[in-house]
Amino acid sequence: MLGMQLAACFAAWIVCGLLLRRRVTPLADYWRRMSPSRRTAYAAGMLIAGLVVLVGGLTLVAAQAWLAPGGLTVAGFVVVLLSGLGFTALQVMAALGLAVSVLPRSRETSTQPETSKPSED
Repeated sequence: MLGMQLAACFAAWIVCGLLLRRRVTPLADYWRRMSPSRRTAYAAGMLIAGLVVLVGGLTLVAAQAWLAPGGLTVAGFVVVLLSGLGFTALQVMAALGLAVSVLPRSRETSTQPETSKPSED
């Protein structure tokens, strides 16, 4: 039972990441409007917040004894699912914020190096 519950949570977390992927352009524009120092601070904060959400959710499940011998209770399942979704969303947002800081603004630049043609004498 626990294996099925965790597989369902994992599938939901993957779907969450894929849905967030669809919103990359608007989210990247949001990050680009920030100053670089604020963008870095927010992204780092989101990385830490994601960890806090995940560990907090798992700690709550352990403290409330929501892990029974047959698997998670309904409350435990909901907490694990939501804390995982929160973690996924915060990690995706933070990664995008950091990526915007280091990647060029557009993909219009050529990736091939310029070569000089030999002059004919």
